[in-house]
This record gives sequence, C-alpha cells and structure tokens, in this order.
Amino acid sequence: MKQKVNTKRITYVGLLGALAFLLMSIFSVPLIPGAQFLRFEPSEIPALVASVTFGPVAGVMTNLIKDILYFMFRAKGIFGPLSDCLITSVFVFVVGWIYQKKPDCKGLIIACIIGSIARTIAMVPVNCVILPLQFGYGTEKVVQMMPYALIPFNLIKAAINSFGTVVIYQVVLKRVPNLLHARDRV
Repeated sequence: MKQKVNTKRITYVGLLGALAFLLMSIFSVPLIPGAQFLRFEPSEIPALVASVTFGPVAGVMTNLIKDILYFMFRAKGIFGPLSDCLITSVFVFVVGWIYQKKPDCKGLIIACIIGSIARTIAMVPVNCVILPLQFGYGTEKVVQMMPYALIPFNLIKAAINSFGTVVIYQVVLKRVPNLLHARDRV
C-alpha cells in the first residue's frame, strides 16, 4: 500500500511541476521598469501548493521540475532558471516547513510572510553571483539595483504568489479534505 501512495505523491508532484512550467511559459510580465528581466509569473503557486499539501521537499521538487523543463524548452541560458530554482526553492521550503508546524490558514499566512522574507534575503547573494555572469553587470551595479528593482520585485512576486496560494487553500484544498492532509497519509 505504501508504494501506491508514494506513486500518487510522485505523480502529483510531477503534474504540479508541469503545471508550474506551463504557467511560467505562458504568463510572464515585467513588473519593474528598467529591469525587464525581472518578470512575474504565477509558477510558484503549484510549488507552494505541493509544499503545503505534501511537505517542503515536495514543493522544492515541484520547483526543480519546473525549472528543468523551462531550461530544456524555453530558456536562452542556464542562469535564469538556476537563479529562479535557488530563490524559489528557499521560498517554497520555508513556507512548507513553517506550515507543517501550524497547518491551518493562519499558519499558511504566517508561513508565506516568513517565506517571502527568506526569499528576499536569499535573493541577495544569488543575484550578486548570477547577474554578473548572466548580464555582465558589475557587483556594484547589482548592489545599486537592490533597493529599486531586486528587493521590490521579489517581495511583490512572493506576495502575489502567496495570495494565490492562500486563495487556493481556502477555495479548493479546504473543500477536498483528502488532498489537504495528503502528506499525513503519504
């Protein structure tokens, strides 16, 4: 029986990863003027749903699947997907880990707030390494971009995706009790 349940979990994570890839590929808009490479897409929502439903590792795996697919089929290079994978994995893992401690809507909101902060902190060293490699920016330019582009973008993106996840939690997951606590049975 345990093997069948693990197969279900793997299937859900794979499907959520594919959905995240589609969302990343189809819907992508720039948020910050002057930094067109910073694009919002709702692809973190499936990874957050996986993290809340199956635990933080499942959320990270969902995110990894999304970024591998994006790298293989859409990206012009490795740096964008790598940066997204690192930063989003921190976000998704923190949200899932905190949610496990308090698995209700209030716990999810707190987890999303703390996860958004963790994402923004993780973004600093990742961008200081990736942006010079990707665009040839000097470290000084990256540091100058932090207050007007990088930090606001990450906070806005995390807030929108968190809101979408909380809505899905309230509307869908609470109405499908078998899915909400699937990690308890997996």
